[in-house]
Amino acid sequence: MEAETSAMSTEAMSLSTEEMAMTTEEMSMTTEATAMTTETTSTVASTTPFFDPISEEIRTNITNMHNYRRSRLAQGMVPNGATGKKLPAGANINELSYSTDLEHDAQAYANTCPSSGSSETSRNGQGENFATISSSEAHSYQVAIFRVRFSVTFVFSVIHFVCTYSDVQAIQSFWRVIHYNNINEKMMFTDALSQRTDMLQFTQMAWASTTHVGCGVKLCNGNYVVVCRYNPGGNTVNEKIYNVGPKCSQCVSCTTSYLYQGLCTEDYIYVPTN
Repeated sequence: MEAETSAMSTEAMSLSTEEMAMTTEEMSMTTEATAMTTETTSTVASTTPFFDPISEEIRTNITNMHNYRRSRLAQGMVPNGATGKKLPAGANINELSYSTDLEHDAQAYANTCPSSGSSETSRNGQGENFATISSSEAHSYQVAIFRVRFSVTFVFSVIHFVCTYSDVQAIQSFWRVIHYNNINEKMMFTDALSQRTDMLQFTQMAWASTTHVGCGVKLCNGNYVVVCRYNPGGNTVNEKIYNVGPKCSQCVSCTTSYLYQGLCTEDYIYVPTN
C-alpha cells in the first residue's frame, strides 16, 4: 500500500508539472468557478431539477479538456502506465466538437439517478463514460463533471476550481488511469482490453474517430452522477484506438491551435492499418 501511495504521489507530481503547460485559455474558467463556490446544494431534494447545469462556458471547458489531452496523446506525450515509456504518437486523432444532442441524451440518463453506466444497446452507437462523485468532494456540479480526472490541476491559479466543482472531478478520472495502467503499444482494442473495465473510460476518451462529446450531470442522494456521451462511439473490439504514426499524418488538415496541436479537423481521413 505504501508503495502504491508513493507511486501515485509521484504520478500526481508529474501530472501537475504537465498541466502547468496550460495557458490563459483554460484559466478563463476561474471567474465562473469562484462565483459557483457560493452555490448551496445540500438542502435541495435530489430528485428536483434545480438548475440547468451545462452553461456555454462549461461546454467549452469540457471540449477543451478533451482536446488538450487528445493533443498530448497525438504528440506522443502521454505516459504508458508505470513503464517509464510514452504511448506512441497518433496519426489520426480527431479534434472534438461539443454536441448538445449528446448532452441531451447524457442528461436524460443522468436524470434517472443511475448507479452505473447505460447498456450499450440503449445508446444508438454512442460511446459513454460514467462517474459518481460525492458532493463532499465536489461542492457543485461543474466540478463533478471535470473531476472525471483529466488531470490533477490545470495551473496553480485554478487549483481551487478543480477541487471544488463536480464536472472537473469526473472528467479527470476518465483519463488519469493511463498514468498507472499500461496498454499495448499497437493501440489495438483487443478482447482482453475490453475486459479491463479500469481502462474503458480512457480508451473511449482517446478513440481517434470520435468527433463529438456532450455531458450531463445530476445530484442524486448526495452524489453527483456525471455522464458523457461520445459520437461515434469507441471501444470496438479488434479496431485500433488510434493509428500509430506522426501526428496529423493521416489528416486532410490539422489543428492550428498552439494548445491542441496534432489533431485532425472534421474532414480528416481515417486510414486503417494492419
